[in-house]
Amino acid sequence: MRFLFLIFLSLLFVSCGSDLDELKRLNPHDGGFDSKEHSSTCGNAECGFIDGVDCGQCANGFLCGNDNKCYDPCAGKECGEIDGVDCGKCDDGNICVQNQCQEDGTFIYEHNGLYWSDIAYEKMDHVSAGLYCEYLGGRLPTIDELRALILNCPATELKGTCGVNEKCLSSDCWSIACDGCSFDDSGVYSVFGDNGWFWSSSVRSDDENDAWDVSFSSGRVGSSNRGDIDDVRCVR
Repeated sequence: MRFLFLIFLSLLFVSCGSDLDELKRLNPHDGGFDSKEHSSTCGNAECGFIDGVDCGQCANGFLCGNDNKCYDPCAGKECGEIDGVDCGKCDDGNICVQNQCQEDGTFIYEHNGLYWSDIAYEKMDHVSAGLYCEYLGGRLPTIDELRALILNCPATELKGTCGVNEKCLSSDCWSIACDGCSFDDSGVYSVFGDNGWFWSSSVRSDDENDAWDVSFSSGRVGSSNRGDIDDVRCVR
């Protein structure tokens, strides 16, 4: 009987030892995981590998940056995809431009780093034009920005000899060089193929009742009474 009891104790000891080994295998923090090495190597790192040590993984939708910190690539974004992360979709009737949702047809024309709207549905006076652009989420272009849209008329293109610009807005800045080129309403003088007069936001410094505008039918830079009506393209 005593012999059988000793055999039972031996089997129990072997079984418990095996269970402990299995627990250690399932829990790498007991034994195989060197917490001191992880702490000293990773420091404040949140993700990635440093000197062969795994410092962790970011949550779904986050990416690991070069500084081994997790970041949200979609922060401040509304739509589109960035580095494989889906930042969402726009509602029907809107489009995604530079990861922002915009009304279809609004600010989709890019030139020199600025985004332009379609031509407004009707001509309007200067004050109404400014309010209209604010409503769209943009603004009226400055005279410099409007002149940057002129083509094929060197004197009135932005770097031309016409002296009207954001640093010189009085009538004294105007010269014959600002008179433009021969009339042609085919759109040849416009980056966007426009013709007719378009408002800028730039008010004449010597007469606040007038604002500078551009005719894309001749490349002419002029000024008009702010109560007159011109075409409008907004920018942002």
